[in-house]
Formats: sequence, structure tokens, C-alpha cells
Amino acid sequence: MTVHTPTPHLARQIRLAGLLYLVIIIAGLGAELGLRAPLIDLGDAADTAVAILAAPGQFRLAIAADLVMALCDAGLAILLYLIFRAAAPGLALSAMVFRLIQTVLIAANLMVLQAAWLLISGANQLVDANALALVFLDLHGHGYDLGLVFFGVNSLIMGLLVWRSGFLRRSSGPAWRWPGAST
Repeated sequence: MTVHTPTPHLARQIRLAGLLYLVIIIAGLGAELGLRAPLIDLGDAADTAVAILAAPGQFRLAIAADLVMALCDAGLAILLYLIFRAAAPGLALSAMVFRLIQTVLIAANLMVLQAAWLLISGANQLVDANALALVFLDLHGHGYDLGLVFFGVNSLIMGLLVWRSGFLRRSSGPAWRWPGAST
């Protein structure tokens, strides 16, 4: 199989895609693990509400980071389509559609976090707003998992696209051997 050398335009698209992936990883992990996770205890609605009210900027920054992640993900979906459409147009389109569905689910799921914030901050005077907010915070995790199903399908299609594109060298045998394996 021949290895294709990307044109300068394609090389720029590939670098931009890599940059977007980096922003997605940093924003996503930062939002979930660095900002939101320390505030949420799904076993204790009252403590979670106290933690979020004590750090409203941190909670809102987590939502903003997720929004940046979703915007970059939409851009990445389009870029990956442009990069791989020559290799397999139907597969590239399928990958883009699944990635965009995942992005829409994650972005729409941010409304669940906003609802939890509105409940905890007192914008709604329910009797047990903290418990209801905790339900929304838990629902956010389930909504995110739903988005990951579409991300998984996208990842499988992207793997096939990378394989078929010729951008990577294929070796005739393994490049490494298990330690102690006979030659």
C-alpha cells in the first residue's frame, strides 16, 4: 500500500484537527475531573449544594469548559470529514454524523447542569431543591454516557478511515516482538 503525503492545505487541516483534539481533551477532563467532580457527591444532596454554592465560579467554569469542548468537537467533526472524504466519502460522512450527534447530546446535556445550578442557587423555590438538583447532576452523567455511545461508533469508523486512507504505513509484520519470542 502506498503512503500518501498530505498537501500543505491538508497538512494544515491535520494540524488543526490535532489542536482541536488537544483542546477537547484538556477542556473535557478539566471540566469533569478538575472542576465539577470535587463539588459533587451523588450520595449527599445537601453537601453537594453547599459545595457548589461555595464555589459558583468553579461550577460555571466547568459548564463553560464543556461548551468549549462541544464547539471544538463540532469543528473537529467537520475537519475530519474534510481530511478523510477522499479515502472513503460514505464512511467519512458517517463518522461526521455520529460525532455531531455525540456533540449535540453533550451540548444539550449542559442544560441539565444549568437546571441543577438554578435549583441550588435558589432561582426556584422548591421544598427539596437540593435533592432535585442532585437528580439533574446524576442525569448529566447518564446523558454524557449516551453521547459516548455515538463517540464509540464514530471512533470505530474513524479507525477504519485512518486504515483505508493510506496516511499511515502498514508493515508486513510486527514492528516489535514479545520479549523472549523466537525470531
